[in-house]
Amino acid sequence: MYKLTLVPLFALFSLISAIPEQLPDKIDKLEKRKPYNGEGLLYFPSVVNASGTLNACGGTNSDSDRVAAIPSAVFDESYCGKKVKIQRGDGYGEPIGATIVDQLECDGCGPSDLGLSPALWINFTSFNEAMNPINITWSV
Repeated sequence: MYKLTLVPLFALFSLISAIPEQLPDKIDKLEKRKPYNGEGLLYFPSVVNASGTLNACGGTNSDSDRVAAIPSAVFDESYCGKKVKIQRGDGYGEPIGATIVDQLECDGCGPSDLGLSPALWINFTSFNEAMNPINITWSV
């Protein structure tokens, strides 16, 4: 009465294997082009500059720059200046490139979360979402 076919099972396996990975609490290195799921958090590079300090990469940026802060659990200076590709998790909007310029330090931040400057933030959110974290997929 029931026929088992390999095509649907193969399609299901392919779909499951393409799901982005959630990072553990601490990792040593990010893999290039490997997608990671996390929360996009609003990050203000101008606040770092206003305090009279440089960002973790030794520079300054404005809120109008497309820059990102990578989690402290992952950050080391080798990521400074690297490009990161960010896509909203639910597919809203187009993928956008940014430059890593700082490390993200906050209570409750996960190793796969990413700080997004206001210039990036407006590309991924609607007016109703205000400053709530958004689900994103990103890769270096």
